[in-house]
Amino acid sequence: MKIIIIAGAGSRVGKTTILRSIQGLFQDSITVKLGRAENKDKQEMLLPSDYSIAEIIRVVGRKPTYLLIEGNTILKNITPDLAIFVDGDPVNRRDDADDLRKKCDLIASKGLDCKQAFILAERIGLANLKFGMLLNKLNIKVKKCEWGCF
Repeated sequence: MKIIIIAGAGSRVGKTTILRSIQGLFQDSITVKLGRAENKDKQEMLLPSDYSIAEIIRVVGRKPTYLLIEGNTILKNITPDLAIFVDGDPVNRRDDADDLRKKCDLIASKGLDCKQAFILAERIGLANLKFGMLLNKLNIKVKKCEWGCF
């Protein structure tokens, strides 16, 4: 199982929007939101922010190929296969936002070196084309593209 975490600088930066926009790229995936926020439309399962991976799997009832998690606290406790950070313009910037950002592999709306893109795609088992789609959804521009695609 590959774990992908979407974290952010605070509330209302677009974490849920990103979670929803990328989930279709990952076959056999489950999306979970960790936190205290109200989940009005219930598109994702909402669980307490202090849940561990084992607790999430227990509640979900199975191990999917990809577990996509929106949450900040869990990023402090584990090293996922891929961590995405959303800076945005938060309502209230978290005190630990810079520390969370440093733990992330991808920063939405920032650039990424082509070689690093290939490494990350392989790490999470996503074909390069699909990984390129992921980067497009995150508005990440690839620098020094070896294929001339970006």
